[in-house]
Parts: sequence; structure tokens; C-alpha cells
Amino acid sequence: MSPGLLEQPKIERAKKHLSDFDAACLAFVQTKPYTVTKQPHKYEGRGRTVEFDPAPLELALIFGDFIHNLRSALDHVVRDLAVDYGKQPGRLHYPGRSHGIRSSFPILRNGNQWASTPGCHDGGFEKVSGLSPDAIAAIEGLEPYHLTGKYADWHPLAILASLDNRDKHREINLMATYITDVGGPAGKEGSFWRSGGPVKHTNTSAEVIVPHMDMDLVPGLGVGLSQQGPTPGAVLWGSDLGKIQMFPPLIRRPFLPEFLLASVIGCVRLLESFLIGHG
Repeated sequence: MSPGLLEQPKIERAKKHLSDFDAACLAFVQTKPYTVTKQPHKYEGRGRTVEFDPAPLELALIFGDFIHNLRSALDHVVRDLAVDYGKQPGRLHYPGRSHGIRSSFPILRNGNQWASTPGCHDGGFEKVSGLSPDAIAAIEGLEPYHLTGKYADWHPLAILASLDNRDKHREINLMATYITDVGGPAGKEGSFWRSGGPVKHTNTSAEVIVPHMDMDLVPGLGVGLSQQGPTPGAVLWGSDLGKIQMFPPLIRRPFLPEFLLASVIGCVRLLESFLIGHG
């Protein structure tokens, strides 16, 4: 049986990958991967175009490892529950398949997928059929399909599954550089201005308006998913221009990775409560 939640190796490994992702994003941003060009004919001379360098492929690879370990943590706790309930995880006995009970954590956007259909043995129920009735009910209650319409796609487990499947089976979830906020010297020594962000943004550039045509611009940069794939444009890591007297420190703010990590930990904690003899 796998260790308990606080020692769950897949969750701990995911945390390590997230820490590595933070460090790699910070190292990238500290290279100042952008150029600022004045646009004298836009916004009364206050327009600026910020062009970004491409985010390193390494960031996407580290983030993929983070996602895979979170997804595996859910499968591992389901296996533990099956063993704890006296079942032997394996495959259900269908023609050409071995004996045993399947065990994996289903993530479903459609309630019709919970039960198997004729000729298809991949229904959600069969993946957890070796668990206790209470554990099965708990997993069914966590499914994204309880949210209606497109809201099911924004359930944290649905996002996790989409990112995991795309990276594992099709293509890497590429990163892009984003502006999280902007600021710069305000003209007086020790004085700075700060704004909420750009007026226009793409994967490669952004347009920003400064308060005065003579002011310089310093962008606060973030790293996020590209516009292709699941949750397009979702910010994964961000730098903050910070307080004026600390300008411009780079500090992490919670984004999608923390949301997914907290969601998986919550699921694992709930399911571990169904282990016989648990705490």
C-alpha cells in the first residue's frame, strides 16, 4: 500500500516539480526576455510595444511532469482502496483479458460515461468497482459531470485530465510569456508608476500605455499556457512589481498549478478516509 497523504510520493514529487517550475520561470524572467519599442503615433505618444522571447521548452516539460504526478496520485489512492477492500487490482474478466478488478480514478465530463455501455468496458463505475460502496459514492460525487454544460470543462479534475492526456498522448502543452502588470520610473527619484496591464496581448507581444510620453516601462512578466490546447492563456506563474520601496521584486502568486495541487490533495485526503483503520 502507498504511504499516507503526507508521504504520498506522487504528491511530494509533484510539489518538487512545481518548485523546479518556479525556479525555471524565475530564471527565465530574470534574463529580461523582452524589448520595449516606443510608438510615437499611438495614444498621443504614450504607446509602447513589448515583444517577448519564446518561453523555453524546459518549462513545458517540467510542468508536464507536475501534471502527470498529480494524475497518478489519484490512481494510486484508488488502488490502495481496492487492496484495502480485499480486491486484487488488475483487469476485469472479459474475453482476452486477465482476471482481477480494474482500479483507476475516472474523470468524466458526461454522466452517461459512469456506466459501461455494450461493447465498451471503460465506464467510470467499472474502474472503481473493487472499492467499498462508500468510496465509490465519494468518487462519483467528485466527478466533473455534476457541473452543467461547459462548466464541467473548468472543473479542476477535468482541467487536470485534459492537460495530462494532451501532454501524454498528443503534444506538449507549450508555454507563452505574458504581462501580469506594468510600471516604471515616474520621473522623480525613488518614485514609480504602476498600471494594471496591457491594452492588447498576443503570444508574442503586447501593447501598453504609459502615463506620460517620456516615461519608461518595466513589465511584470508571467508564464502561461499558449493559446492552443486546454485552458488557453491560463497563467501558471507570475512576477509582481511589488511595493514601491521594493521595486521590482519577483514574487510568486497563486495560479492554476496551486489550484490543481490543492484539488488533488483534497481528493486524496477524502478518499484516504475510507481506508480501513484510517486515523
